[in-house]
Amino acid sequence: MVIAEIARKYLREGIKEETILERLTTIEEASEIIPIDKIIAVESAKCYMELIEKAKARKIEAPSLFDAIILAEARTLGARLITGDEHFKDINETLWIGKT
Repeated sequence: MVIAEIARKYLREGIKEETILERLTTIEEASEIIPIDKIIAVESAKCYMELIEKAKARKIEAPSLFDAIILAEARTLGARLITGDEHFKDINETLWIGKT
């Protein structure tokens, strides 16, 4: 999912498909690809509910299910998210790099 989002971003920026594929290959080689199983699915649903409540409180756009899945993966792995995405601001698993 994350590499799909990266590919979409590059495509929007007008980067050639060949270059996108090269960059995604580099990312894949440096990453561990984690499947979405039933444990992640349930955790994703919980994360989505949490993110939607935070979005309502902040009066920002609703998060995507992708956001919830990424957060669920981080929680399951005990990992941290490095992000500037407003949906993840003030969440324990986040290393915030966005504007304050």
